[in-house]
Order: sequence, then structure tokens, then C-alpha cells
Amino acid sequence: DGKAKSQSSLVLVGDAFKVALKEADFQRKEHIRKQGPHFSEYLSFYVTDDCTVMLVCKLANVKKETKFTWFKEEEEITVDVQPNPMSGSCSLPIPMFSRKDQGIYKAVLSDDRGKDTSVYDISGK
Repeated sequence: DGKAKSQSSLVLVGDAFKVALKEADFQRKEHIRKQGPHFSEYLSFYVTDDCTVMLVCKLANVKKETKFTWFKEEEEITVDVQPNPMSGSCSLPIPMFSRKDQGIYKAVLSDDRGKDTSVYDISGK
């Protein structure tokens, strides 16, 4: 009759479907996250020669209105030098690291397009 259409179906069952659904959901969330400011490298740390612990992260898709904030245990950390998201990276020096400095650190990046969060646990647990 000439009305045939080219169409195919993909049938996923059981675990294959769950894996494909999980991956598709992850990819969708990543795409949405990357529309605004986001971390191109999440929080990590290194120790300098003078035993200062440096929390570091790399940023992407930022603009001058983008705000960057450090937190420790959900309390905002006041720093001497304000982070500059436009530089592409931010670091938090923790000199003479001791037990009182242990905890959960968080970096938050936000502007009118959205926000992204990176968390690092230095609790030693």
C-alpha cells in the first residue's frame, strides 16, 4: 500500500535495561550540569613542603558573576584572599593541618545558570 515506514525497536530486558537506564540518566544529568558553571576536576588535595594541606579544584564554564564559596561542616569559610573563579581553579590552603581541621569540606560554584558542588571528606574515618 506504500504506507510502510522504516522503524525499528530495541528491546532491553532485565539487568541490561537497568544499566542502560542508569547510564542514560547519568548522561542527562551531566549534560544539564555542564550548561552552567561546573567542576572540571572535583576537590582533591596535596601536601606542600611546609606541611600545608592544599584543597584544589578546577572550574569550567564560569563567568565574572559566578560565585565560589568554601564550606567546612556546612559553615562558610572566610578566606583572606577571595577565590577568583575566572582563573579556572581555586585552592584552599590549610596550614599546619591538625585534628581540628579534619572534617567534610565543600566547594560551591553558582550563578544564574545553575550551581555545582564538590565535597571532600578529610575526617580520617
